[in-house]
Amino acid sequence: MSNEDGTFAFDASPVDKLVKISYVGCKTLILPASEHMTVLLSPSEQILNGVTITATRPAFRMKNGVFVSSIQGTVYSQLGRATDVLQQLPMMSTDGVSVLGRGTPLIYINNKRMRSWSELDRITSDMIKDIRIDMNPGAKYGSSVRAVLFITTLKPVGEGLGGTLTMKESVSSCWTTDGWLDLNYRHKGLDVFMSSSYETFSKLHYLRTDTYRFRYGGQDVNADYSGDGYSSSKNGSVILGFNNQFSEKQSLGATYIFSRTFSGHSDQSYHNHMQQGNELTEFDTRSHTFSQNGSHNVSLYYENRFSDKLALNVDASYVHNNSNGRQTVESKQNTANSMLIPVNKIASDLGALKTVFSSSLGKNQLEYGFEATYTHFRQKYNIDNSDYTGVLENNDNESKQSAASVFINYSRSFGHLSSRLGLKYEYTNYDYYAGGKLINASSRTYHRLLPSVSFSYDVNRLSLMLSYNIYTSNPTYSQLDDGLHYISDFRYDRGNSQLKPTYNHNVSFSASYKDLIFICDYTYGKNAVITWFDVMNQVPAVLSGEENHSYSSAYSSLSYAPTLFKIWKPSWNLWVHKQWLSHNGLSYNRPQWGLQWKNFVTLPKDWYIVVNVSGNLKGNADTYMSEPLLRVDMAVQKNMKNWWVKLSALDLFNSKEKGYSQYAEAYTSHRVDYRHPVISLTVSYSFNPVRSKYKGQTAGQSELKRL
Repeated sequence: MSNEDGTFAFDASPVDKLVKISYVGCKTLILPASEHMTVLLSPSEQILNGVTITATRPAFRMKNGVFVSSIQGTVYSQLGRATDVLQQLPMMSTDGVSVLGRGTPLIYINNKRMRSWSELDRITSDMIKDIRIDMNPGAKYGSSVRAVLFITTLKPVGEGLGGTLTMKESVSSCWTTDGWLDLNYRHKGLDVFMSSSYETFSKLHYLRTDTYRFRYGGQDVNADYSGDGYSSSKNGSVILGFNNQFSEKQSLGATYIFSRTFSGHSDQSYHNHMQQGNELTEFDTRSHTFSQNGSHNVSLYYENRFSDKLALNVDASYVHNNSNGRQTVESKQNTANSMLIPVNKIASDLGALKTVFSSSLGKNQLEYGFEATYTHFRQKYNIDNSDYTGVLENNDNESKQSAASVFINYSRSFGHLSSRLGLKYEYTNYDYYAGGKLINASSRTYHRLLPSVSFSYDVNRLSLMLSYNIYTSNPTYSQLDDGLHYISDFRYDRGNSQLKPTYNHNVSFSASYKDLIFICDYTYGKNAVITWFDVMNQVPAVLSGEENHSYSSAYSSLSYAPTLFKIWKPSWNLWVHKQWLSHNGLSYNRPQWGLQWKNFVTLPKDWYIVVNVSGNLKGNADTYMSEPLLRVDMAVQKNMKNWWVKLSALDLFNSKEKGYSQYAEAYTSHRVDYRHPVISLTVSYSFNPVRSKYKGQTAGQSELKRL
């Protein structure tokens, strides 16, 4: 097998030997072998007889607990973009963002950790070889990772400059413009790539109504506000990087990502009612928020495959984020006016290093390594108008965390049976500062041992897997902020620096047979973080926040994804989520049922139709009761050589976000109308397409998600 550029070498002396050289579309040659050879292959033109397809490849298969969807050579390769492919896979949500029952996965593209969701829009579906979803990733990844998604693309052939230009126009109650430009230059082992994106939308319009019921000062209070919201923003990003493939065994690469929201504007106009006892109060509120944020992300990787039995991968990352927002709130009641101007500034820095060794001996596979991170998070929340006399106060806090972990994964196959054992040790030292002073009660040190074990059985098209894992999830740094924040005149929010990490003990069983998939998960969340509302002491308003409370939950799903009439690829996924959560004498145990029905129809002359339906019945998630929801998305696609065109209608019947929560001291409900559907037209053109071979995986992903 030659390298991608056609070079090859002999393992033994070529003296008195013949070499056979073949390539698809070229004439096969048999030549005497020599130490130095230059071979020119000639094109071979043949007329093929007609081909009749008598069977179709299944949409997925499961092996060793990993769901594999082959894209190359299937109708999925004609969908347009990687995002469109993910949206149609049975195990993915209809938006292609999350794995059913597992949440948002880590995503790797050719062993490179994906850093921006826009990267999926820059991969054409015909460049994808397969997509794998590991539902039991083990100790190698962050302790909060529930699923890892791997996208493998086809190896590019040829050198030179290639690129893709994509434009997208969307309209609902406003216009949105998106654009992407991707360029890639390859010469021998050097690969240089650049990507840029831009998004602008204006006057996104939505309608919102919130209600609150609670007791204050010995009286019943019924409060609500309703009105319009408008928002607009301008965003952009640039990605620069290179990969240098020194040989088949060694490669080095680096990537720099700059992203920024140049300007974000949000305007809200609400009419407020408050009935306190027999007294009714009405007033109007107008709010304007201006925000900006930026991010710098630098990553470096080195990979060396010393032999078929030993490999090394090193990743280093540095990320700097900053954001600031200024809100102006004006309230008018009869002839009295009041003003509130909160200003919020956040900055964070993250440095991370991760090293992974992989070795194999026969049927034994061993992965081991370490990861170290350092995080510094700062937040300031100040009231900028001196005439304010309310309950809000200036708040200045910061967090510093040093963490390190070592891990080992051992895998072994015994015929049809495979096993994987993993163990991770984590050390974390966290310090919380308020007003520049260390708060000992909120600072802590952790030592964790996190085991994982899985067994899988594969025979013919039957595949079974049973696993046990301990996952952890840390509160976000914003959740650890003890400062009081303004949400509305009837609601304030406060973080909780006393929050502890959650330890999720998870037992999972999955089974796959032909076109059927069954999954059943049981999780006990020790110190799970739940949302809770109380009543403010100083003013008639509710106070939202989070606290730790242990409870159990279960998730089950049944999927069926056949191919019907050779042109129709439907999939049905029926799921149910049930939790056993009781707190302060209240129960949040109502199960929630849901259904996804996806449809992909192939028509003559490269026309494709997609219709996806998703919905859920009433049920609890955390302390929130979600109301029934039904959403329908449709798209028509057309492929024309290097052109790709898609016309879509998202949320065709304008589903509403609505639900409520009942707490010991308060009741809240909300309803949001986003004024859908969204009609979009996407046009993409590619020339001399070549794909980046960057293989970095990015260290410190668990910390990056917290920021």
